[in-house]
Amino acid sequence: MTNLQVNKIDNYLEKWSHFKGVEIQASIDGCEEVYNYIRWPGNWKKVLRNLTTAITNGNGNTLQVSVSTTIQNINALNIPKLITMCQTLDPAIPFFFIPVVGTMTLDVTPKHILREAIEILEAMPNRENIPLDDLLANYYNAYDSTIDELKVKAFFKENKMFDLKRKQNLFETIPYFIDLANQFKIERW
Repeated sequence: MTNLQVNKIDNYLEKWSHFKGVEIQASIDGCEEVYNYIRWPGNWKKVLRNLTTAITNGNGNTLQVSVSTTIQNINALNIPKLITMCQTLDPAIPFFFIPVVGTMTLDVTPKHILREAIEILEAMPNRENIPLDDLLANYYNAYDSTIDELKVKAFFKENKMFDLKRKQNLFETIPYFIDLANQFKIERW
């Protein structure tokens, strides 16, 4: 398991070439600005560059790459985009999805965002190495559940603390949380 935030991945590729087989499970929770927000101080461009290098320069027989992604409210609409981006690098790249616990679960997501993500996931053409039925089950369950006000308040309190420390802004990075803040009368920062 790696977050692919290493420098000079070529050095690793050379070392890995001496083994019969190497499996890289890349822990990637989103792409672009969503990745940078979730994995602060991570850098999406570095991850994408390293993922591309591992996929294109690794021998598929000895170096196998898969992606492990958490399912959370912050990346609810970004997961389909991540899947598509990774499939452009390797249409057969396997994915594993891990639901988070705590305040960032999918049930703390605006319903219209869950519906939009569900529609995109249901329409995905290349489902071969992606457990989309399991992923969709998480989205359906969240969509059908009632949003817990205490959990929403805890989510915003926690993220405000992170944002202040990291000099980030949840609402600028993931604007759909404005809807949730308005719905529950949470003051934005």
